[in-house]
Amino acid sequence: MYGLAVIVLKKKHVIEKYNMSWFGPFIMLRTTKGLFVFDKLAKPKKAWKALGNLGTILLFLGMIGIVYFMFISVKGFLTTIDINGMPEPDKFIAPRNIFLIPGVNEFLPAIWGWIAFVLSVGLHELGHAVMSRVEKVKVNSMGILLAIFPVGGFAEPDNEEIIKVEKKSRVRILVAGVTMNFLLAFVCFSLLFGPVLGAIEPVGETIITGIDENGPAISAGIQNDTIIVGVNGNDVNTIRDFVKYTDRTKPGDTITITGIKDGVQKEYTISTKSTYPDVFKGVEIQAIVTDSPAEKAGLVYGMFITSIDNIKIENPGQFIDFMDTTTPGQTVLVTAVYPENNTVISKTCTLVEKKDESDQNLENGYIGIYYNFLSGTSSTHLMGLNVSTFQAGSYISTLKSIPSMLTTKYGWFLLLALPIYGIDGEGFSGFSGAFQQFFHVTSWAEPFGVLVFWLANALLWTGWLSFYVGLFNCLPAKPLDGGHVAEEYVQFICTRITKDSIKSEIIARKVLFVLSTLFIGTMLFMVAGPYMVHGF
Repeated sequence: MYGLAVIVLKKKHVIEKYNMSWFGPFIMLRTTKGLFVFDKLAKPKKAWKALGNLGTILLFLGMIGIVYFMFISVKGFLTTIDINGMPEPDKFIAPRNIFLIPGVNEFLPAIWGWIAFVLSVGLHELGHAVMSRVEKVKVNSMGILLAIFPVGGFAEPDNEEIIKVEKKSRVRILVAGVTMNFLLAFVCFSLLFGPVLGAIEPVGETIITGIDENGPAISAGIQNDTIIVGVNGNDVNTIRDFVKYTDRTKPGDTITITGIKDGVQKEYTISTKSTYPDVFKGVEIQAIVTDSPAEKAGLVYGMFITSIDNIKIENPGQFIDFMDTTTPGQTVLVTAVYPENNTVISKTCTLVEKKDESDQNLENGYIGIYYNFLSGTSSTHLMGLNVSTFQAGSYISTLKSIPSMLTTKYGWFLLLALPIYGIDGEGFSGFSGAFQQFFHVTSWAEPFGVLVFWLANALLWTGWLSFYVGLFNCLPAKPLDGGHVAEEYVQFICTRITKDSIKSEIIARKVLFVLSTLFIGTMLFMVAGPYMVHGF
């Protein structure tokens, strides 16, 4: 409908009348008003030229980086063809996710993505325009790109004047857009990983994920997605704290839960059920740590620990209470049961020191199991609710530590693949929605409340998208900036060799045509290859 409307307007000469032109899917709305702004911004000429020289280095580094990435990607694809066959299509190579188009790419949020895209593209074009005036090249017009709604900006330096300036000046004009993108990304990431993330702290890690419609919890008014931060006046920072304090509850007891929902803290008094439901008493083992005392003793997934040193263990709270009394090197007798056939085993375990320095109970012994916090006679059965955990503390800690990890490949991978891979391999969708439930703002940001999360989103997506807009433009393929710069240098080298500027220009164009075709073909191969083999 949009395309048809543009065709009609073009036939009626409405587009030309208002100084617009049709460029692919975009309408270019031009104006000559406000061009004086570029002259004012260009006044610190030495600073701009220094920035342009730095940008030239950054562009070549980006060019090397993106060419290397594409090379190893294609090599990986070809290797899989030889060994295991072409990998099956997945969301990481889906056509919709190859290009960073907000609202189309499933990893990019529509609103924040478009804000970041417009800022990134607008600043890119601003860089070209201002550097043109620094190098005394006329800017004919500026304007916005429309595709139903504004998607970016542009500036049009005079092509005839650009050709006349010396090569260094021309290159600075060409790299100015990439320079501004990398500069914007640096500023955004510096603010995000500095003062903004420094003011965001976890509220808690235990969240209510289910409520029995006929249970005591719903009668007390408690809701799903409530973060539990206290039990009977005791602070709850982790699900371990929650289990420890609640599993002491007996049928018919009253328990007070302190929870936070939508930023509002409230206390709920729950009168528990008079009897336990029919559940297997014990602690269900969900996983065993490799080379741990539990593994060496022969404990396996699916068993229920029912006693330790002949002391009954009916729920995770009792297990935690017992383990809090142990020390490394202590030997304990563990009795476990297979519920399916009631097979009972008793094994001796020698506890060891914990390796996780973030654990608050390092002085206690470690057996090496992951267990179901809701198994056995857990108090959640008595309250009529289910809880889950999100490692909010370690999650935000990892985010804050990304700058310190940039000395490693993993640190750069984490930064550049954050929206796609995330901290846990599930992707990071930003500081919105469920994320806000687990965190609150402190220190200087406390008066601004939710606005800090909005600022964090703006900085994250603008920095991330701006970096990739700059990196994509580093590709040595025309009409991208990297293609124009590569052509300049190929022509310069050929001229030094052949002493013939016309011949060198022809060679440079042919080289760039080959490079452009190669990179476009590579991208098409990476996208289409899996579909050609496995089908659409």
